[in-house]
Amino acid sequence: IYTLNTHLVDDRWSSGRVTGAYVSTINESAPSVLRAVAVLHREDVIITDAGENRQVLVHWVTEGFFDLFGLPMAEGRAFTPEDHRTRVAVIAHHIWNDVFGRDPTAVGRTLQMATGPVTIVGVATPEFDVPQRTDVWFSFSVSPVAVAHNYQGYLRARAGTDPERLRNELATVMAGLAAEYPQAPSRTRVTVTHAHAPRRNGPTSTNAPARP
Repeated sequence: IYTLNTHLVDDRWSSGRVTGAYVSTINESAPSVLRAVAVLHREDVIITDAGENRQVLVHWVTEGFFDLFGLPMAEGRAFTPEDHRTRVAVIAHHIWNDVFGRDPTAVGRTLQMATGPVTIVGVATPEFDVPQRTDVWFSFSVSPVAVAHNYQGYLRARAGTDPERLRNELATVMAGLAAEYPQAPSRTRVTVTHAHAPRRNGPTSTNAPARP
């Protein structure tokens, strides 16, 4: 499992974020990649049954996010391909504990948030913490032609994939995107960082650059 980051090749500052076009094209064109996903950061407020407001960190994730990490839900299910069309959420284990007292009937209940009500479909396991300190996950989809660098990216490579092969495949993807989207920054490289088990004390990582 890797995180995806982008950098300008002349070492000018960049956000490191990826685009919808990157994620979609990697899924379509990189044979060594089982799944690449995009993640969008937001903040929201949970309104508890007691009428209290609790600030929460929300991440919107694309199809296959939880499957990519290979962890089951503690309760309920992960997102399905159609969930981005509805208002559903997976909540972190600590939210399940603090707000719902670990009540198993929390799955299927409505979670009142400042941006509107959502239906809880799953509870993550206690150790799952990607991105770090997430409280609630929503499902969304990205445009395959979006070129704005708005997203964090993750990918899972096929078992036994040689890192050099993965670098070369991603370099090919970047070269193709540079030709297809000339309006986007043309001298961009993508790096993949090997992310270990997603625990609440934070993953460790090592760098593995992929250059176009």
